[in-house]
Amino acid sequence: MRYSFALILLLSFCCALVLSAQPETEVQGCHFTKKQFPLRTLTPEDEQLLLASQGRSDSIDLLNYTIDLEVIDFSGRKIKGSCTIDFVLLEENTAEMVLDLLQLTIDSIQIDGVTTTYDYDGDLITIPFPGGFDTEAMHAVRVYYGGTPTVADSNFGGLAFSGGIAYNLGIGLGENPYNFGRSWFPCFDNFVERATFDLNIISANGRQAFCSGHFQEQVELEDDQIRRSYRIDQPMTTYLVGIAVSDFTTIESSHTGLYGEYPIQLVANPGDLGNMDDSFEYLGDAIDAFESWYGPYIWGRVGFVLTPVGAMEHVHNIAFPRATGISGPVFGMNRLMAHELAHQWWGNVTTLSSPANMWIKEGNAEYGAHLFTEYAFGHDAFIDQVKDNHLLVLKTAHLDDDGFQPLSGIPYEQTYGTHTYNKGASMIHNMRTYLGDSLFRVAQSAVLQDFAFSAVDAEQYRDHLSLVSGVDMTSFFQDWIFSPGFSNFELETLDITGSGEEYIVDLGVQQRLRGATQLHTNVPLSVTFFDENWQELTQYFMASDEFSTASFTIPFEPLMSVINHDHGLNMGRFNRTYRLTETGNLNTAGTEFFSLSVDAITDSALLNIVHHWTAPDEAADPQLIVMSNTHYWSVQGILPDDLSMRAIIRYNGGPNDLDYDLVQAGNETVRLMYRPTPDTEWEEYPYTDLSPFGSGGLARLDPFLPGDYAFANVYGDVATTNIMEAAEVTLSPNPSDQMARIQVDYPDAQQDYQLQLFNMNGQLLEQANYPTTPHLTVDWPTAGLPNGTYVLNISNGKGFRAIELVVQR
Repeated sequence: MRYSFALILLLSFCCALVLSAQPETEVQGCHFTKKQFPLRTLTPEDEQLLLASQGRSDSIDLLNYTIDLEVIDFSGRKIKGSCTIDFVLLEENTAEMVLDLLQLTIDSIQIDGVTTTYDYDGDLITIPFPGGFDTEAMHAVRVYYGGTPTVADSNFGGLAFSGGIAYNLGIGLGENPYNFGRSWFPCFDNFVERATFDLNIISANGRQAFCSGHFQEQVELEDDQIRRSYRIDQPMTTYLVGIAVSDFTTIESSHTGLYGEYPIQLVANPGDLGNMDDSFEYLGDAIDAFESWYGPYIWGRVGFVLTPVGAMEHVHNIAFPRATGISGPVFGMNRLMAHELAHQWWGNVTTLSSPANMWIKEGNAEYGAHLFTEYAFGHDAFIDQVKDNHLLVLKTAHLDDDGFQPLSGIPYEQTYGTHTYNKGASMIHNMRTYLGDSLFRVAQSAVLQDFAFSAVDAEQYRDHLSLVSGVDMTSFFQDWIFSPGFSNFELETLDITGSGEEYIVDLGVQQRLRGATQLHTNVPLSVTFFDENWQELTQYFMASDEFSTASFTIPFEPLMSVINHDHGLNMGRFNRTYRLTETGNLNTAGTEFFSLSVDAITDSALLNIVHHWTAPDEAADPQLIVMSNTHYWSVQGILPDDLSMRAIIRYNGGPNDLDYDLVQAGNETVRLMYRPTPDTEWEEYPYTDLSPFGSGGLARLDPFLPGDYAFANVYGDVATTNIMEAAEVTLSPNPSDQMARIQVDYPDAQQDYQLQLFNMNGQLLEQANYPTTPHLTVDWPTAGLPNGTYVLNISNGKGFRAIELVVQR
């Protein structure tokens, strides 16, 4: 069974890759849509349009929109009505108003009740002002329009008719600008302009409208029509205004929060309402969590409406994807619900000044989902979510978003990518550690309060956090927000002196970088010391530049010391600590390509594994041994003498894998290197079999020892201990339909063979043993196997070979 352990690891790893590569089957939000629909790079003309869109708010202030709209023609997918905009001029001699309206038909336009001329090119309405306008009086422009609203090419954004529901999503992915209010009403469509709204929506045939705002009245009209009216009193950007029209029913309830009583409205088609109610079991906890961190919920009603495509944080009326909203209170449902609710603070109260700072609202909203988990399910569940999120960032952000990107100033086409959402959340977690919980709560709430109903950029955000907290956030923003990549810190030296109840620990750490352009400064690191009874003590110190030192006096002799054990910082590393009490395989998820098995243990053990997503030190002879330039592992622990462990480490050399450079340099030269401590030299690990497999391979470690591990290209005469590498193995025919012949030619064979067949889920399907022979021939039946790919493991003594077998008929 010792060789099946290797194959199970390999197959589980391969299966994970296959599953993670599956396409999204439904659109669930901006971030997920971006993965399906690559966004385009702005042309110079696009950039000018974006700047012009924002610049209009410097000369004209829009005060209120009154939208009177018929949403009746579901078969034709058409709307009809008018939009009245009250406004004042901010600059004298403003000659015209330019409004966004996308590919609808204009019947007429009035200014202050008088029909006027206009130009319309399908994107912009240009309305010249008559003479005599000044900056004192309020005026009104009314646009009569109709037609079929445009839905973004990505299928996310605009007013859509689908599944018997008419609904809008205020962000149009792939559009310029992203704001997509212009799909259904004329407006200034940018992140800066805010106004109040009156919405009067007429529907028919049993359908009714649910909208952003406070419900005013419902009026019965002729021909089975009704008009429902809503009022948004707080100034709102166009993308945050939501409507949905269908044969909806509701569940009405209320929640007593920290700052008041809030009505809750869940809206869905009748057949979905019960499941929706079950799914939103933890909505009250989410409200409480965000009020405890961010301050009062200011909008009054908390509302969610199930739509075919979502999610979108429309105030009072969050559009939520139906498939998720009826899935029950599972992790994905809870995460998305909390993310969209957190937008009612980050995005809806305070929004961003431009798409280049999308992380401010999306990173805070995604971290809000983490804070909800902490509030509802405890600190351990919260740390697991923080770690899982950051592991996703380390693995995929640079692949998803065309390289390592800064959060502030991210390219337009990467606005809704993994950096913005997931790295944004990772960095808000780091911000919390830089400030500490109390100051984080105070400073974040102050930003929301002092920039309420306005936009903020990264520099304003930085300066206000610094002002309110008294902590200079310059280094944090320079290192984690304005610059790409990650820093990582390794415990390089450790000197312990003392006895009894007083020990002096002098430590040194070395900073390494992944995708970063500069060394980080003023980083608040933690180090956790463990004594022989696993008692913990965490201390903190500041690290800057390449090397930093710190000294501590602690009341016990530390037998293990771990940097960032509390995971206060998301860096270029991933750390897990294991408490070993019994034999068997460990779940080493997150340590990447690492699997561990405990063969013998009579006393408990404490083990820590760090996967560094940064390059290790060079070897003593960098011409002979070229170390990986992307990653390595550190393993330490408080381990009893009788502990026996084995491990498998996988290396992967596909185009986007960590070991691509090593495998490209020659799979036959890849070796596993080892050093017992960071101050010793790298050498080839003596207790390993290394077996290439496809574009990567497996290193089997028996025994497995504490220390540092890394893969390298070794050039020269390096012996191998995997005896099966010398065997000639053939498999034919492959693909096979009825029978596959396996031939092993190994003249030096001294031990029996074991053949095992696994499917791609890691399940052992068949196993057979064969006596020692220099020429083994086995006819393996495949007639009973379904079509697909399998892995055949051939072992002999301490060596093994893994070969793909394809069954095809």
